[in-house]
Amino acid sequence: MNHETGKSRKLNDDDMMQMQTLASDILLMERGQSKAVTGKEHLERNDFIIEKQKAELQRMDAAKRHKEEQINLAEQELKQVKSEIRTDKLKKTATTAATAITSGVASLFGSGKLKELERANEKNCKTRFQNGTPILKKIAEPSTADAETA
Repeated sequence: MNHETGKSRKLNDDDMMQMQTLASDILLMERGQSKAVTGKEHLERNDFIIEKQKAELQRMDAAKRHKEEQINLAEQELKQVKSEIRTDKLKKTATTAATAITSGVASLFGSGKLKELERANEKNCKTRFQNGTPILKKIAEPSTADAETA
């Protein structure tokens, strides 16, 4: 302000910028980029708040989409694992069924483990009833006979 004339000096944008730079230097602060460099226009307070909220909303939407993608991937992996488990169970069931069928067919033709067990059981029963000896004696006899042949 000029005290002789009573008029105040009008400050333009450059004068204000120089004053702000001087204040930031004195206070050891760092100035941001000028709008001439960034190309951004000045926003009023309410507009600035709205822009900040929009940016936050976009960030939250991106995070939500990322989480949804992770959930979808996890669901797909779960389906795949369930499918693999189901396939393994079916393979085991098919193997068991094939073994049972093979054993049944083999016993029809007089071979296989089941048929051998049936024959051994019938032989033991016949021998026990013919001799009238206890089972323990019958079990002990083959072991002594085997020892004599050896």
